[in-house]
Amino acid sequence: MSSNKPNFPSIPENERTPLIDMLLEFIQWQAQRISDLEDEIQDLKKETKKPKFESSKMDENTEDEETNYKPI
Repeated sequence: MSSNKPNFPSIPENERTPLIDMLLEFIQWQAQRISDLEDEIQDLKKETKKPKFESSKMDENTEDEETNYKPI
């Protein structure tokens, strides 16, 4: 996903309040999180096949036990 980042004017230090600093920090965190998620999506899209699982050996043992099963 590529979208243009809006250009906002920088806020001079003397006009910054604690709230503005907190919001700027939050925006940076969001930008990093979005970037990480976009990377993860790209990695997942590269996996085109479903993983193959080996069949369980439990069925082989169960068949043996079923033939030897004796009701009480």
